[in-house]
Amino acid sequence: VIIKTGLLSCNAFELNLVKVESVQVRQGFFGQMFNYGTVCVNGTGSSSQDISGIDRPLEFKKVVNKILDGLNGTR
Repeated sequence: VIIKTGLLSCNAFELNLVKVESVQVRQGFFGQMFNYGTVCVNGTGSSSQDISGIDRPLEFKKVVNKILDGLNGTR
């Protein structure tokens, strides 16, 4: 998972998929209405990153979990 933000300066957060422990989604009232929200990617240890303004965050979470299930050998 690679997250890059910023226009004039770039901030980057990189977390190897095998280090991802969980993915959480937060959506307010308008987020549910217009299908956007904040995704929080939690890694092993204390690494965690919030990604705000994500379009279709529940679909993003579903895809990441599907990839993680494939890496772990579960279906």
